[in-house]
This record gives sequence, C-alpha cells and structure tokens, in this order.
Amino acid sequence: MEANMDLVYKDMVTKMQQKIKLELHRLKQQVTDEVVKVRTDTKLDFSLEKSRVKELFSLNERKLLEIKTEMVSLHAQQDRAVTQTDRKIDTEVAGLKTMLESHKLDNIKYLAVDFVTLSGGGQSMEDST
Repeated sequence: MEANMDLVYKDMVTKMQQKIKLELHRLKQQVTDEVVKVRTDTKLDFSLEKSRVKELFSLNERKLLEIKTEMVSLHAQQDRAVTQTDRKIDTEVAGLKTMLESHKLDNIKYLAVDFVTLSGGGQSMEDST
C-alpha cells in the first residue's frame, strides 16, 4: 500500500510539474509575443518619426532656398538702387561742375572787361548789355 501511495504521490507530483511547466511555457510564450509586439511597434514608431524628420528637413531646405533666393533678389535690387543713386549723384556733380566752370568763365570775362575798362580802353560788358 505504501508503494502504491508512493506511486500515486509521484504521479501527482509529475502531473503537477507538467502543469507548472505548461503554465511556464505559456507565460514565456506570452512574454515573447509581447516583446515581439513592442519591438514591432517601436520599429514602426521609429520609421514614422524618421519619415517625419526627413519631411521637416526637406521643408526647411526649401524654405532656406526660398529665403536665399529672396535675399539675392533684394541684394540685386539694393545694388541697382545704389548704382542708380550713384549715377544721379555723378550727373548732379557733373552739372554743378559745368555750372561752376560757366560761372568761372563769366567771371573771367567780366573781370577782363573791367580790367580793360579800368586800364583805359573800351566799355564794360555790363554797359553793352
């Protein structure tokens, strides 16, 4: 009877160990499945984030190119305006120089006529006008 009890006891222990092993195996499989799921989700999240960053980078590159183009355009406009202003200044200066030379010449004429008049001969240009 004792041997029979030992057999029953061993059989119960063996069955219990098998149940525990099966439960552990099931739990291990659940954990493995969950880890795979988390890894897959993480890879997907990283891929999506990578795509988003690339898109943002591309958008920023386009904006930078637009800003550079606008800066070049504004710089060209500024250069044209400066060149135009320089030309106007040069034209004004040339006109003033011409006027100064003309006044100088008129003054020399008047001085020469006055000198000739004072020296004793002829009338001054003021009298002839």
